[in-house]
Amino acid sequence: MSGKEKIERDFKTFTDEIEKLANEETKIIREKIEAVKEQVQKVGEVVERSLGKRDGKSSRKKVNT
Repeated sequence: MSGKEKIERDFKTFTDEIEKLANEETKIIREKIEAVKEQVQKVGEVVERSLGKRDGKSSRKKVNT
C-alpha cells in the first residue's frame, strides 16, 4: 500500500470515528435537553398553581375589604 493510500485510509478512519463521537455527544445533549424541558414544565405547573392560589386568595381579600 502506498503512503497516499494509507493516509487516505487513516483519514477516513479518523473522520468516521470523529463523526461517531459527535453523534453520540449530540444524542447525550438532546437527552439532557429533554430532561431539562420536563423539569421546566413541572416547575411551570407548580408556579401556575401557586399563582392561582394567590389570585384566589387576593381576590377574596379584595371582596372582604
